[in-house]
Amino acid sequence: MSVILITVTSVLLVIMSGYALSRTLLTDKAFWQGVSRLCYWVLFPIMLIKVLSGADFSGAWIGSLVVVLWSALMLMVGYSLFAGKLLGLSGPSTSSILQGNIRHNTFVGIAIMGDMLGLRGIELAALATGILVPTVNVLCVVSMMRLNGSSSEQSMKRLIVKELARNPLIISVVVGISLNLAGLSLPALIMQTMDLMSRAALPMLLLAVGASMKLSAIHSNWQALLTVILGKGLIMPGFALTATMLLGLPAEVVLLAVVFTSLPTAPAAYALAQQLKGDAPLMADIISVQTLASLLTLTAWLLIAVQVTGITIGSA
Repeated sequence: MSVILITVTSVLLVIMSGYALSRTLLTDKAFWQGVSRLCYWVLFPIMLIKVLSGADFSGAWIGSLVVVLWSALMLMVGYSLFAGKLLGLSGPSTSSILQGNIRHNTFVGIAIMGDMLGLRGIELAALATGILVPTVNVLCVVSMMRLNGSSSEQSMKRLIVKELARNPLIISVVVGISLNLAGLSLPALIMQTMDLMSRAALPMLLLAVGASMKLSAIHSNWQALLTVILGKGLIMPGFALTATMLLGLPAEVVLLAVVFTSLPTAPAAYALAQQLKGDAPLMADIISVQTLASLLTLTAWLLIAVQVTGITIGSA
């Protein structure tokens, strides 16, 4: 219990430190935008390439993990559309709920998996990133363009290709896995340089996540916010835990699935809501509320996953 609570709380404390710094000592928005760009376009991709290029993914469980994660995403798409209709929400508001239920904050997930399982946890989290990020981007673009009244097939395909082709996470995952499958090893000097740079990625990213939060501005429909709290706090991780246990997947993979299906949504969801005419104010509220609620929900699901799998946690 104490290890799990310390792991989740320490990650969220770094996030809240970013929030506090952005309101006091470092109030320049341009500074935080620069930090986010540096991490998103340089430091985090370098970390993914380094980890994935040398990881061991020889297990027969990968196909089952893909099925579980994709099934969880489709379940949440259906749940979000049903919830939006039940609450009588507009298309833009429903699209924000959908993003809140299927997007995940990769950076928080990797930080937690690293704290719990050491390097192996980071490797598994990088693999989950490769499985989820392309699929989530396609689902979000298609769903939002249809819900928000921009359903031209040509413009939809063009936007999907644009989102996938320019996403540094997808590019770095492809490069890292390609190096892994080809059995290529990067020179020691390059690996050492990448290691030094990648160490800065997670703490800086978590601080930037906190700086992007808008806690003082929460004013949206609490019924809608409750919908996304239940989605990520109960339905999605509950499905992932049940499915992975029924399939008999390794304990570390069960833990991975539970973590990545209970993560709060990513700050990037706000930018996409603005770009595709979604409900941006609601999206901002969802990001902030989910991030805070995850202190309780992530801790609870990690406790359950550890109990049912019997896995031993602790940094390697």
